[in-house]
Amino acid sequence: MRFVAASGFSALLLGSISSPADAWINAVQMTQDEATYRIAAVHAAMHLEQYWFADLMIPEGKFGRIGYIEITDRPHRDDDKLDLTLLDAQQVIEMRWGEPDEDDAADLETYFRRRLEDGKSPRLVAWLAEASALSGDADNAVALLRDLEQHDLMPDAHAYAMLAEHTSGAEQLRAAAKCRVRALVKKICPVVPGTQTV
Repeated sequence: MRFVAASGFSALLLGSISSPADAWINAVQMTQDEATYRIAAVHAAMHLEQYWFADLMIPEGKFGRIGYIEITDRPHRDDDKLDLTLLDAQQVIEMRWGEPDEDDAADLETYFRRRLEDGKSPRLVAWLAEASALSGDADNAVALLRDLEQHDLMPDAHAYAMLAEHTSGAEQLRAAAKCRVRALVKKICPVVPGTQTV
């Protein structure tokens, strides 16, 4: 386990970062352009499966991983989208690169369930499915992913990879094939009989 981004402290932050009045909680100061660059770099690295670099690009606050971005050229912003974007990224990095144990996986699952209370999005649902599978609840993971696929809402190759890993037969073949179509880095897709490996 390289780090535990989805600890109880991160869960606490979810409830606290929504108010700029709580900027003292592990705040990092940067301009709007700097914040936008950081987020773009994190997303690009994750898209290329370079989680070590994505991790490197997440700002460090005085007390560790970032909790709140204090935008110096927009001091009175009234949204927490920037904070949640980076906080979400930390959880995904932990899932895919941090080698989480069972307790960490349960924390990750709790985190994404909590995030979904703020509004459902296919990406958050897929991340919850991934966390559920890690915590041992493959049935829930498959149910979530099947619902996404049924509504043509699968957000990325990882969602198809997870579906392929936990299904069989024609469904597994279809998911593995779609994973290879969507993935920039093909090694994330499970190799199953009947799918191409090149």
